[in-house]
Amino acid sequence: MVNADCLEVMKEMPDKCVDLVLTDPPYGIGFQYEEREKARTPEQYFEFLVPFLEEMKRVSKKYVAVAQTTLYMKYFWNWYGDDIRIYIACKNFVSLRKTFMNYAYDPWVFIKIGEDIRKKDKPKRNLDWTISDTASLRNPKNLERQHPTPKPLKMMKEIIENFTDESDTILDPFMGSGTTLVAANLLGRKAIGIEISEKYCKIARDRLRQEILPI
Repeated sequence: MVNADCLEVMKEMPDKCVDLVLTDPPYGIGFQYEEREKARTPEQYFEFLVPFLEEMKRVSKKYVAVAQTTLYMKYFWNWYGDDIRIYIACKNFVSLRKTFMNYAYDPWVFIKIGEDIRKKDKPKRNLDWTISDTASLRNPKNLERQHPTPKPLKMMKEIIENFTDESDTILDPFMGSGTTLVAANLLGRKAIGIEISEKYCKIARDRLRQEILPI
């Protein structure tokens, strides 16, 4: 776990040193994190994301998986190329309240670096979609709720279990509250997390102590 600017850290990492980059970067819609996002249009957002994306692709052996907003879905193929796979994480909280279909799932863009994702031997789960336990995030007592946009642990476990092997190393350059690291540890994978916010790094450390060390 590194508390630093992920772009600067990745620039110091060797080529193809991790198997999967799995991350949930800012969405470029003016959301309030530690400070409000400066990017508020698709053009501004992709301009912001490009240097990070280039480093993520350079350090990965197999593929890069980037969580995105459904609002920009029509741009994905222009931004990331034709040879991508969209993995859909459906939200189960939609059964609890009225929700527009556009906000009922999270799309993940998978960018192939090495091996073909579609040829993975005996995948444990469907390679196109999963059901996310987003209802669990409604509990304000959960540590991850101290981050404004936490991802469900079940979602991250599904992706990691299906697209990596136990010997693999995962990088999350926008670590946030540390869900990727918690999921990787529970599944016996090695993981590296980078987060620029000291506040969110502390949340991630507390989660790892609480959920991993006692096991």
